Amino acid sequence: AATDGPTLLAQAVGDVAEVFLARAPGERRDPLSWPITQVVLARAGEGICDLWSLGDSAAYLRDADGRVTVLDAVPDLRDAETREVADLFARTGATTQTVRTTPLFRERWAERRRRQLSGAEPPVLSLDPAFAGRAAHLRCPYSPGAHLLLATDG
Repeated sequence: AATDGPTLLAQAVGDVAEVFLARAPGERRDPLSWPITQVVLARAGEGICDLWSLGDSAAYLRDADGRVTVLDAVPDLRDAETREVADLFARTGATTQTVRTTPLFRERWAERRRRQLSGAEPPVLSLDPAFAGRAAHLRCPYSPGAHLLLATDG
């Protein structure tokens, strides 16, 4: 069994990819159409918490004394996405129900997907096990009685 984050992620992704591709219709075999997600994996032991993060994910560590530490590999991503969405609505005049049908949305989505798959954007978890090696690794000390909340935008 895997003991480090990237190896464990790659192993899980390989298992999911095998099942997905065995059942996927032909049009879903193009890597641009594969499902993607964010993930944060944690391992705690001996007073150190190791986190591996892909995409828009974070962890919140609350120590026994009540102090909260945010562990986030891409802290500016949410602000950038908010600006991009505001621009998209302003330029298209779309509503939340129609924005996904606009050519500008589809164009931006395809371009972002290409950047994610190429590694030019914060990486996401895809069906390609190689993506696991792109996970950001964060470490944080913790004390007995601490709590860890793992969160993704997915």
